[in-house]
Amino acid sequence: MRAMLYVCTFAVGLTAAEPRAVSVHPFTGQRGSAFNAVVRGANLKETKAVFVEEPGLRITVDAAGETVKLRVETAADFRPGKYLFRLVTANGLSNALPLQITDSNILSEPDGMHETPETAVPVAKVPVVYSGMISKKGESDYYAFHAKAGETLTFQVLSGLPSIGAAGGN
Repeated sequence: MRAMLYVCTFAVGLTAAEPRAVSVHPFTGQRGSAFNAVVRGANLKETKAVFVEEPGLRITVDAAGETVKLRVETAADFRPGKYLFRLVTANGLSNALPLQITDSNILSEPDGMHETPETAVPVAKVPVVYSGMISKKGESDYYAFHAKAGETLTFQVLSGLPSIGAAGGN
């Protein structure tokens, strides 16, 4: 008697790696302007488009690879605020990341390290909005400005990184 062994295999529950967006830089822009941004994350190579719910906020994919290069555009009458977007990939939608749109002109942090008072970014005039990036663990940036006696200045620091448990974070 001959014994036969049949082996059947099924790919059950196997899915492609989910897309995960970790950060976008810059994550802030002035309304009525256009700017380029870069998204970093995992499994984003096949990004085809960007999903955004807000009409008037146009985000297009310029290039997708290890990072995704985006072009962000808003109309002059676009309402300032925080808006979430997701990347559309062959493996589904990524988590949401925030974009902050403001009335203010945005200045980019100058190239180089600004980790000491001697290498601080000189701020010529306030109010001002700077878009910078902490690129390594433990990094800090200094900014230098003049304040008049009795003058009150208010600082607001926003992060483009999502918080655990809060879509888009801040």
